[in-house]
Amino acid sequence: MSWDTDATGALQEGRELEEQALYQAILSEPHDDAPRLIYADWLDEFADRFGEPLARIERGRAEFIRVQCALARLGPGGWGTDRPANPELERRQKRLLLQYGAKWRRWFPRACVFSV
Repeated sequence: MSWDTDATGALQEGRELEEQALYQAILSEPHDDAPRLIYADWLDEFADRFGEPLARIERGRAEFIRVQCALARLGPGGWGTDRPANPELERRQKRLLLQYGAKWRRWFPRACVFSV
């Protein structure tokens, strides 16, 4: 195994451990947006370590998290109503989900393998 292969494997392993810790923080504080927003920032920062298209997908996921947090903060009009409280945010959320949703779902189960 070459040094490059070892470094890539170590980078991936470190990323997975960090991501699991961030997921755990989100699960531990389900009503607090702070862990989600920290995770979104982490996704943006980590995305730069990968080439396209993965970097774009991770940045999209970070944006999606921020949009959902913004919608949730809008209060009663933000969730569970027929009329969105912010139509622009609703449209952006739908666009991101259509563009990246299948890719996110494909990776999500593997990334969440940890004990709660």
